[in-house]
Amino acid sequence: MSATEASVAAYERFFRSFKEAVVADPEMPLERSREVLEHWGDLAAEPQGVDYRVGSAGGVEVLWATPAEAAVDRVIVCSHGGGYSCGSMHSHRKVYGHVARATGCRAMIVNFRRVPEHPYPAPLEDVYAAFGTLLAEGIAGERIALVGDSAGAALSLAVARQAIESAGVTPAAVVCLSPWVDLEATSASYERNAARDAVNSRELVRRMGEVAAAGVSDRRDPRLAPLHADLAGLPPLYIQVGGWETFLGEAEELAARAAAAGVRVRLEVFPAMQHCFQQLAGSAAVADEAVREIGSWLRARLGLA
Repeated sequence: MSATEASVAAYERFFRSFKEAVVADPEMPLERSREVLEHWGDLAAEPQGVDYRVGSAGGVEVLWATPAEAAVDRVIVCSHGGGYSCGSMHSHRKVYGHVARATGCRAMIVNFRRVPEHPYPAPLEDVYAAFGTLLAEGIAGERIALVGDSAGAALSLAVARQAIESAGVTPAAVVCLSPWVDLEATSASYERNAARDAVNSRELVRRMGEVAAAGVSDRRDPRLAPLHADLAGLPPLYIQVGGWETFLGEAEELAARAAAAGVRVRLEVFPAMQHCFQQLAGSAAVADEAVREIGSWLRARLGLA
């Protein structure tokens, strides 16, 4: 077994054990889920030449990932996954450090308030506040990219829409990794990949959706479910998704709807890969390839190519 195969297998085991525990104990305390998912990024290798610094932006805690010789006038705003209730800037530190290094600019990982203690739209308010701080500091919108995984991908899309509608600012680009954009879990890929997806299932995703949507009146609220959003006017969009994900269908539908709305879209499906496999950056060749593609695409959008 190659190093990549071993890392991918370990990642799948991590998620399958978590999924089995949640299925066996539907009343598992949220704190236990959070404890487990704080180790989400453990299999990633440390990105070389990247410094980390905790800071504040718009009153929100953030973690800056700064590669050596990084461009200081371009920024990637990163929103972590975890269903809005789990994950943190620490669980996603390594993967977004790798993305920052591949792009050649700073990444700001936002430690937004989580549900259910802080009902939606608190997560959106925090990421948008951090984004707005960059604008206030004189960094132009076309020099800021938004990147997110899973629920963080939906957050990134919502921030882009709010920036356009509220501030008249269009970010340079949005990158969505394994986007969770349909709280109702309607895609046929939930059946097609039911036995392959190591972590998500229709039942679990709908349960997460109930928690995530507790602060809003509609499961199809476009801020939480961008599959139902007006996508016209969004900046260029790059979507990466694993071929074994139950989220595959909604990623494909998001890409199709964005393209139909006139958005420049790149969709890339990585065969036999799991949810947010980019968390294996530095330890699996397939994750390194994905991160390199993200970096190359973002450099062109941010004027760093």
